Amino acid sequence: MSGVTGKIPLTQRVANASAGAKLALWLGGTAAICAAIQLVTYVCGFEISILESGLGRTLLILVAVVGLLTLMNWDRRPLSEYGVQVGPDWMREARRGAFAGAAAYALLYAATAAAGVLYISHKASVAGVLLKSLEAMITAVPLAATQQLIFSGYLLSLLRSVIGRTGAVVLSGVAFAALNMLGRSAEELARPDTQWLAFNLTLLTMLLAVLRLQTGSIVLPAGLLAGALIVRRSVGKSGLLTFDYQHPALEWLAPWGDPRQSPLLAGGLLIAVACATWRLLRRGEPVVDTRGPALSAEFKKFVPFSNLMALAPIDLWIAGLADARFRVGPVYLCRLGWIIAVSTINSLITLPERLLAPRLLKHSVPDPLLIVGVHRSGTTHLHNLLALDPQFTVPKNLHVLNPVGTLVMGWLVTPLLGLFMSMRRPMDSVRMHLFSAQEEEFAIAALTRCSPYWGFCFPRETARHDRYIYPGDMTAAERSEWGAAVMLFLRKLTFWRRRTPLLKSPYNTARFGEFRKILPGTKAIHICRHPYRTYLSNMHLAQEGLVAFQLQDPPADDGYSERFLGHYRRMEETFDHDVAALPRGSVAYVRYEDLVENPRDQLRRLYSELGLNWTAEFDERLQAYLAGVADYKPNRHPQLDAATRGAIEAAMGPYLDRWNYRDSQAETRRAA
Repeated sequence: MSGVTGKIPLTQRVANASAGAKLALWLGGTAAICAAIQLVTYVCGFEISILESGLGRTLLILVAVVGLLTLMNWDRRPLSEYGVQVGPDWMREARRGAFAGAAAYALLYAATAAAGVLYISHKASVAGVLLKSLEAMITAVPLAATQQLIFSGYLLSLLRSVIGRTGAVVLSGVAFAALNMLGRSAEELARPDTQWLAFNLTLLTMLLAVLRLQTGSIVLPAGLLAGALIVRRSVGKSGLLTFDYQHPALEWLAPWGDPRQSPLLAGGLLIAVACATWRLLRRGEPVVDTRGPALSAEFKKFVPFSNLMALAPIDLWIAGLADARFRVGPVYLCRLGWIIAVSTINSLITLPERLLAPRLLKHSVPDPLLIVGVHRSGTTHLHNLLALDPQFTVPKNLHVLNPVGTLVMGWLVTPLLGLFMSMRRPMDSVRMHLFSAQEEEFAIAALTRCSPYWGFCFPRETARHDRYIYPGDMTAAERSEWGAAVMLFLRKLTFWRRRTPLLKSPYNTARFGEFRKILPGTKAIHICRHPYRTYLSNMHLAQEGLVAFQLQDPPADDGYSERFLGHYRRMEETFDHDVAALPRGSVAYVRYEDLVENPRDQLRRLYSELGLNWTAEFDERLQAYLAGVADYKPNRHPQLDAATRGAIEAAMGPYLDRWNYRDSQAETRRAA
């Protein structure tokens, strides 16, 4: 591998670096970017000081936060090692933390009121208090979660690798306090109340860091911080309380009307840090399972930003909701609100492109290469490997998230959505970002409702949407609409570079014949995996992955396993029918197990069978990529019972024979 060292991508080199190097890169990168911003603003005549103004401080914090999140995305360790471990009882833990944080801050106000330092203001209106309280609840939770993800999560883990647990806890607290002190003048920093604020923020961050180590998760400390923020912001912004600035006890309880700056709070935090540290030393840290899912399925229901089809035009969403008779589960209302908001904004911004692109884009599209095979059979792995070849143009997340506006105006919205993207796929923790390869089915679903992926959003309407898997089940008008959406997306994808589109959609297994009608030179690589493992992985997908899209719970008698086996068999049979009369060089086959065991040789064989050109540049990229994913660990699944094995045998028995999975009984036992 020494011959390809220079070709190793930056992301991989950063991931392989030591914790100290990552910290140095973060600090140096933040300083360099802020210096560049300062230089640009100076040249342009803007008076913005990164270190001495409120706006400059905001920019610095934003750069630092985005930089650390980027490092976290590039890192290859499981998210659970950073404390991002959200189990099934996360709501109870979050409520417990929120109650403790709110109660502690309320007691601080109560003690201040008991001393006569503050009193209720009669000028505050009930409506104003309620409105500010609602605003506080909406903003406090994401703010607290982000703070914990960074300071008690990733930064704490990096520091711990360099200076040990105790030093990491202290330094993470100092770092948070230092960030909050930026932008203050020398006179402000010299004031005792400001120094008490810095001390209290340090203690608070240390307490939250210890709680994260104690529980193995950021859930409890994030809840505690959110509860305190809700009370502080509700009271502070509503004008409900007024301070007596002449009271002699003010400087001990709430200097300048801010209880965060009080010595009383410092005393309480010191006691809390001491108690939490004693408990941590006595009980130790819990053992975290880094192989299981970092986020439970129940938690994923509450995440509003996870639906990759959120930027689909608002008329498609309204039509989907109408078909579902607006049956949206209460737990998904935040997700629906997010979708409606971003979809409406994006629909307005991209309307010109939506109207003009189908009329203006008329160029010929190179015949694509399709990667086909049922979900969870290795299509993503093969897609990522072939995407390294520069002869292909590959759909990326930035293309498929917003296909309506992918050429021009969509760039105003898509990067913002990318900030909220999960850094790992919800079903298998494969890393993803705006520039990673993605299946084009999300783009087709955002251009037309003729896609089975709308069934992910509305699982009670699955039968309505599953018919779009098979062209034979669609009407002539629906096939025409689907084909127009495919061609429009391919023209956008190849607008800048007329290279062979490399597409990957498991449902294209049943649509290969339809692709050949539209683009007669279309070729395909079919990948299969042992049906036992494919089945288990799809059951895991149903439990851990699809919940990130849905707006309603599936019915109790969902029957997903039976539906999957039925589609599995029918899709493979449809593909067999479509390729039966094709000439040699149109289709190639590979088994996932063989690809994993010997990727380079298998890819060379596929290229030879399809008449594709193997280049030295692709070979170097391939070897560097394989070195970077060598430590990837697939999901663990439970064993199959006899009844399930029987159902799989009944549905896929002929394919077990055809794909040579009967040859090795040991392999079949391992798959089971």
